[in-house]
Amino acid sequence: MPGLDSVLTPASPFPGLETFQESQTHVYFGRDDDVEKAAGSLARHAAVAVCGPSGSGKSSLALAGVVPRMRADTYDVLVVNAAAVGSPLVALATGMYEAFVIGRPQEPGVEQHHEAGARRLLTGLVRVLPGSPAPLRRRLTRQEAGEEGWRVAQWLAESERRLLVTHGGLGEPETVELAHEALVSVWPALQEQVRADSEFLAGRAELSHERERWTKGNRAPGLLPGPLQLAAVEGRLAGREEELDDEDRDFLRLARQRRRARRIRMRAAWTAVAVVLALIAALGTFLVHQSRISAQREAEGRSRLLAGFSAEVAKQDPGQAALIAMAAYRIAPTDEARNAMLRRYDQFKDAARVLSGTEGQIEDAVTSVDGTVTLVTSGNGRATLFVRRAGGGVLRHHLGLAEMAFHPLVSRDGRRRPCASLGPDVERALLDSSGRYAAAKTPGGMLELWSAKAGQRPRRMIGPLGPLGANDLFTGDGFTFDFTGRDGEFYLANGSSVRFQQASDPGHFESYDFETNQYFMAAAKDGRTLLRALSASGFRGNGGSGRLDLIRLDPELWKRHLCRTVGRDLGEDERRGMPTGLPDRICPA
Repeated sequence: MPGLDSVLTPASPFPGLETFQESQTHVYFGRDDDVEKAAGSLARHAAVAVCGPSGSGKSSLALAGVVPRMRADTYDVLVVNAAAVGSPLVALATGMYEAFVIGRPQEPGVEQHHEAGARRLLTGLVRVLPGSPAPLRRRLTRQEAGEEGWRVAQWLAESERRLLVTHGGLGEPETVELAHEALVSVWPALQEQVRADSEFLAGRAELSHERERWTKGNRAPGLLPGPLQLAAVEGRLAGREEELDDEDRDFLRLARQRRRARRIRMRAAWTAVAVVLALIAALGTFLVHQSRISAQREAEGRSRLLAGFSAEVAKQDPGQAALIAMAAYRIAPTDEARNAMLRRYDQFKDAARVLSGTEGQIEDAVTSVDGTVTLVTSGNGRATLFVRRAGGGVLRHHLGLAEMAFHPLVSRDGRRRPCASLGPDVERALLDSSGRYAAAKTPGGMLELWSAKAGQRPRRMIGPLGPLGANDLFTGDGFTFDFTGRDGEFYLANGSSVRFQQASDPGHFESYDFETNQYFMAAAKDGRTLLRALSASGFRGNGGSGRLDLIRLDPELWKRHLCRTVGRDLGEDERRGMPTGLPDRICPA
């Protein structure tokens, strides 16, 4: 029967070559005399050694015989296996500390203590030097340890344990310290506590070091920790100032008082600075305004200078002239810069690619099959390589050849190289949508702008402007004008310019000037989109050979098109000799 196995075939009480343990006391026989002798000696002496040859049963006698007998006599027994931990002192310290912290029932009164008191005690028994990670033994006062920690210290300093040593009493300050410096490095619980409180220990060490330096410096206020250092120390102490000694606490209090006084002074100083700055700002407003006006005028001057320079450069390199025109407009959107950019846009509006920046006038050019690589030569024998990148930009490189080049070659893949009376001299007239202004064309081909407010006599405000109509290339009208519908604004597209003018401000107008005369046929309501006729031999009615073309007066559109067409920015060599103040980037990257 399975339930009778343990009765019929009990386990052998003999462990063989293994040592009898305390749990096997009930089967350990035959050594009663030796057990009595060893237990009696322990009752009379602090230490008893058991000697004998290997295998004679010394460990079994101690574990299965003497230990149970001493426990039966109400002794507290702590079993230490020195061979397992390498040091009897380590095993003893560990067992004693765990017995106290865990609260073993064998230790009378230990269960009344708390773990926090023991940990605070261990932290106070060590110190670290600034900059050194190795902890050292430290003498702890009773006030720092607290009453609970002091009871722990007395328990660990009793003669049966001797892990700590107490000093003082009878009028002298009571202190406690480790019995030996070696306990710092061999007591695992102490090492663990040092690691857990490393920030606090470092903060306390730094505070003590600064206090000593302050004391040696005749307690000069300037030697107290500054705000940043004090904040760092407070962060490390983490509100545990009660664990500091009186001197460190007093020093910390003085440092905080100095910080508060410093903050008050700083606030007063910043208030004074703010008042002074407010006065300076108030007094300097006029100067700043004048400076801005001067800067604006200077920028406008540079813009006009570059616009004129663009016209000169256009004779040799239209692409470079387009970049200069855009640079002028970016510096200041003057009429000259805008018109320069308009001319370049009008020149390149229908172009897909422009080769620009060669050293001289282009004489010959060859490209790869896909058009990404182009090699050109100029009349002075210089060669320039253009490579179109995947993103649309163009990389230009001047080839520094030893000899003059006139016949370029590139491999196929490119890898080698209502109405109102305005007077008798009006031929045609129209009113704006408000009925306040009228534009009139005279028989002499001139345009006038009149004020035609109801109940008032008409009067001429602007004009005459003109002459309107035919030029040496085109016959017929060739012009268009109208009101845009924006508070009396009208436009006139005639000859080589498109002019926008406010009837409410006759002295101000906006003009877009072309390089050559244009034949304007129609325009959008706002006057910004124009239909014109282009012809090499003139536009002569139905029998002419002209073609129609739309153009938009939009500088931002021109900039985008010119940047895409030219495909590059001004190089360093092109910027040399030009007026100062050029923007770093003309076209966006």
